Formats: sequence, C-alpha cells, structure tokens
Amino acid sequence: MTLDSILNVLIPFIIFGGIGIFIYSKANKPIDKFFAKIRELIQKALEPKEIKDDATQEYRIEYRGAEW
Repeated sequence: MTLDSILNVLIPFIIFGGIGIFIYSKANKPIDKFFAKIRELIQKALEPKEIKDDATQEYRIEYRGAEW
C-alpha cells in the first residue's frame, strides 16, 4: 500500500466527517428534537395497548401482528 492509496480513502472520510460535524454544531437543537420525536413515535408504537373486558363491550378488536 502506498501513501497515495491510503489518502485516496482517508481524505473523503475526513471531508464528509468534518462537514457532518460542522452541520451538527450549527443545527444541533433541531436535529436533537427530530431524533427525539422519532424515538417517541417508535416507543409509542411498541408499547402494548390495554383492552378492557367489560360486559357492556360488544366487540373486541385487538391487533395480532403481521404473522396472522
């Protein structure tokens, strides 16, 4: 391996990493809010739903998942 082949791989990673760090440093609050919203939506989708078994309830609809 020559220095030229190492730099051909390393320089693009350094450039894109630097650009990513620069963008995040300038816009970290909106980016953090965006990822927090995504995390909240995933947690809300994964939490189990409560189903009441009342005598007045005529229908019981429950999600069984993709395997059914």
